[in-house]
Amino acid sequence: MSCLFVAGPPGAGKTTIARRIADELGQPFLDTDLLVESALGRSPSEVIARSGEASFRRAEQEVLHDLPEQGVVALGGGTSSIPEARRIIRRRGLVVGLDAPLDVLWARLSRAEAPRPLAVSRQALADLLVARGPAAYRFVDAQFSSVAEPERVATQIKAWTQAQVRLEAQLGSARTRVVVGRSLPVALAGALSELAPTRPILLLEDQGIPKELRDAYARSAESIGSVVRRPLAGGESVKTWSLLGQILEEAIGAGCGRQSVVVGLGGGALTDLAGCAAGLLGRGAPLILVPSTLLAQVDASVGGKCAVNTAQGKNLIGLFHPASDVLTDLELLDSLPEEELRSGAAELFKMGLLAGGELWARLSDRRAPPFGVDPRSVALSIRAKAEIVASDPFERGRRKILNLGHTLAHALEKASAFELRHGDAVAMGTASAVRWSRWRGMMSDEVSRSILEAQARLGLPDRVAPELLQAALPHFGQDKKGHGGGGQEIGLSKTGEPELIAVEWGQLGQELRESETEG
Repeated sequence: MSCLFVAGPPGAGKTTIARRIADELGQPFLDTDLLVESALGRSPSEVIARSGEASFRRAEQEVLHDLPEQGVVALGGGTSSIPEARRIIRRRGLVVGLDAPLDVLWARLSRAEAPRPLAVSRQALADLLVARGPAAYRFVDAQFSSVAEPERVATQIKAWTQAQVRLEAQLGSARTRVVVGRSLPVALAGALSELAPTRPILLLEDQGIPKELRDAYARSAESIGSVVRRPLAGGESVKTWSLLGQILEEAIGAGCGRQSVVVGLGGGALTDLAGCAAGLLGRGAPLILVPSTLLAQVDASVGGKCAVNTAQGKNLIGLFHPASDVLTDLELLDSLPEEELRSGAAELFKMGLLAGGELWARLSDRRAPPFGVDPRSVALSIRAKAEIVASDPFERGRRKILNLGHTLAHALEKASAFELRHGDAVAMGTASAVRWSRWRGMMSDEVSRSILEAQARLGLPDRVAPELLQAALPHFGQDKKGHGGGGQEIGLSKTGEPELIAVEWGQLGQELRESETEG
């Protein structure tokens, strides 16, 4: 649960519009000015006149800390001019900004019954907006003009709000703010504004994304600071040690460093590369990810793990470097070919098996859309992964269940010289894990059958060719999660109930062959 904050300069109509949104959504309406007045027993004008603006801003921050879990909150015109207030607001919910030309703002303020102590004239208002700086109003997730009638603006914001989900992933002391929705370039400017880079922004962008969308995100970044754009091909070919070094050399030569922000706009391989670049640049620069494939959105973007490949195997060089923000823009999926959606749906399906509950119900529903892709399912999958990550940030225990199907999947990829898509390999590995669980007596025939039927309905591959399976088995020993001659495999008794099982690689290979033959 979270709040919706309405921000903007004095005269933008925040109180009027926020109240209408709250009525339409059936949510409580809150106004920080009124809350401060209730807490201190004096109006904002009186507080500022008697004790100064700094005293009023401290009271605002206390009010923000004490807000309820849900509600539509109209912020004071200067609330967001304080960095700590912006951090509290972005942690508590989505933020929409209202804006209007200076003449419109002043016309509204001049008609108001109560004078604004910090905007007593048009020139004073203009000076105030300059003094507060762009960060005060650019920290938002979406921006709306408030020139139109309040009813119309409120309807626009309500429609936008209902198409977005905000959640948070915790990785040790690091927090990742995740927004799931559509058309999120403005949100990139908001995230960058909060990080306030003082060196150039490094934008790694997947050339497979339509140019108009790449340019929209680049323009958004450029509204905050200078940008070094580095176009890259998508896919596993970018995840090399040599390319990572080349990118870092170029970035440093362009003036990038720890005070930069690295933005990864692309699929899972590119976001992995961006995470490594951010983690190494200046010994650790902030990272923002804009995953452009379903696979990256539900898997690679959340959790902080990033790596590059070597000749010996996949993801063998890497680090933990969580993003400060992940913008899951579903509009980026519109241009994806079917095979890419299928690849991502495999990770979505895996999370459904691990989480059970509503996510599994949606994915196993016979009316589910192709590949199970819908905004609610994507958000539920990210939330489920975020909760697992929060419980075990550095993969020492429970987080290992996220590797369901992956021991075999990574071996299949290696055996195919990475011609097999990661998602297809995961789908095959997951189906194999289901059959193996049934073969070991953990799972009933009925549960196994229902899972495999749901997997087939979603259009996911659920069989491994015998010759490919045989070629994959020798690669188990290179699994980065293993140790010596064995490791841990994930089995299931039913959806939502995974179990870590110690295995020897040779024995696991034999059991997988037998369970595939029986299935």
